[in-house]
Amino acid sequence: MAARLGSDTIVMHIPVQFAAPRERRLRKAQLRRSLDALRTPARRQGVRIAIENMGGDDFRALRRLFADYGPDYLGLCYDSGHGNLGGAGLEGLAACKERLLAVHLHDNDGSGDQHLLPFSGTVAWKRLTALLAASAYRKCVSLEVS
Repeated sequence: MAARLGSDTIVMHIPVQFAAPRERRLRKAQLRRSLDALRTPARRQGVRIAIENMGGDDFRALRRLFADYGPDYLGLCYDSGHGNLGGAGLEGLAACKERLLAVHLHDNDGSGDQHLLPFSGTVAWKRLTALLAASAYRKCVSLEVS
């Protein structure tokens, strides 16, 4: 569907960290089976998958996935609101900016995923925009605001 619509990127959420430990292991295994199954058809269609950072994400799981799946297939969708929850988002983006495929930009006050307009919360926009400019990302700016 993405290729037929002219898109080269699919954004995927992986809320694994919110599950209980046993459930987390099952979800991780399911995620890897899904990524393995999608790899060939995605490559055939010229589509890559961008895994979105979640609130409180420390990017460890994302970095493990990036180590196992190449940049020709798997990358990052940076969600600035999610990155502002827990405070480690910009450090995670800085470490993974070469894998940036998509952005969901919005603001919040750090207490919840409020989807505010940029510059109306506590996201460090000056640092975020510098990281975006330093990345290879050259696509559209996607605002995810209410």
